[in-house]
Amino acid sequence: MKQSYRRYGVGASLLKRIEAFAFDHFCEIRLFTDTASAGRFYEKNGYQKAYEQGANYIKRKVT
Repeated sequence: MKQSYRRYGVGASLLKRIEAFAFDHFCEIRLFTDTASAGRFYEKNGYQKAYEQGANYIKRKVT
């Protein structure tokens, strides 16, 4: 994403919609990213670092 378009909340808004749909069907979201900026984005949005094969960030459904 172009740097000039960051920090307007569009990514966070999209992520919240994706999470709402996913948590209707699953108890956790696992993802892999290989960039530090994406990692910071996910951590800012409630994801925890994970040290598992195939996933380095996890967010669990809050019940």
